[in-house]
Amino acid sequence: MPSHPHTLLAILDCPACRKNQGLIPQVFDGRSYLACPLCSFWYPICDEVIVLLTPNRNPDGLRRPLGEPAPFPIERRSVRFVDFKALTYSFYIRMQDFGAAFGVDKEPVVVDIGCSTGSLAAWLRPEQTYIGFDLSYEALRFARRASGQFFVQADAEKLPVKTGSVSFFASREVLEHLTNPPAAVTELCRIGRRGVIVVPTLDFPFLYDPINWVLVRRGRRAKFGIYGYGHQQLHDIAGWRRLLEGGGLTVRSERPIGTGLFLNAFDVVWHSLFSWREFESLPRWGAPIGLARRTFSVRRALHRVDDRLYAGATLSQAFEVVPAPRAMDVLSSTTVS
Repeated sequence: MPSHPHTLLAILDCPACRKNQGLIPQVFDGRSYLACPLCSFWYPICDEVIVLLTPNRNPDGLRRPLGEPAPFPIERRSVRFVDFKALTYSFYIRMQDFGAAFGVDKEPVVVDIGCSTGSLAAWLRPEQTYIGFDLSYEALRFARRASGQFFVQADAEKLPVKTGSVSFFASREVLEHLTNPPAAVTELCRIGRRGVIVVPTLDFPFLYDPINWVLVRRGRRAKFGIYGYGHQQLHDIAGWRRLLEGGGLTVRSERPIGTGLFLNAFDVVWHSLFSWREFESLPRWGAPIGLARRTFSVRRALHRVDDRLYAGATLSQAFEVVPAPRAMDVLSSTTVS
């Protein structure tokens, strides 16, 4: 499996300075870092995860003069296994719908913002480069061991990425977890030239979450299903569209992700097991990639039948977005601070 560190280094930037100056590999006392040439802060690489949180949130970082550039210490490896949840029918079909509908398999580099355990890497073709960003260090450690791709611990509301450097990004069911979704949307607009944002919506069908389907219409909600999994903010489809456009993005196309009778009904079982738990306490079990790929074709065949049974409302809406012209004008005439 060839290594493509230059692809990763070409987009990374200091999360404190964010002056599009990039980061330089360094070694000190036997440990590897990426250092900022402006502020001289050295960001640590721990268990092959690059920790690009700001210095005040980065206790393993250090500040010292830069030396000669060191070799980049992380190599890309073949996918070994995948998070067990990717074997579940509903999770895989939503990933498949997203990828097929927007030509994700045709992108040479896929930057996944809010990648969790990196399941999308197992769906991509071997020659594609995948770069995952997430705030959860434990999820990223699992993702690196599983997929062998590149992973960065970072805050979606202050991404350590150069302006306009990402040709394609994905952000799947991330915004609803954040305390400040508009800030994250502005960041996606800043870094990317095209992307797909997938969000759960309040237009979900009765089958997906009967309890909250009834409660929401009475001005109430339960910490379960649509309001589980640590979700902070939810909107209907129109509300999400307004939020994206308010952050400087133009919605080029959109479509529901994951229709089907059994697909939506199955999620009630998943909610009962996991939706009431905090994200960091969710189990992370690895399934061998060979086994997973043998089951993927079975799930696609099942969905071709299931989709005919119920092709109406579903949980997730996908928005293909590009920066609005006015947003591009602002970015080209100002420096990110």
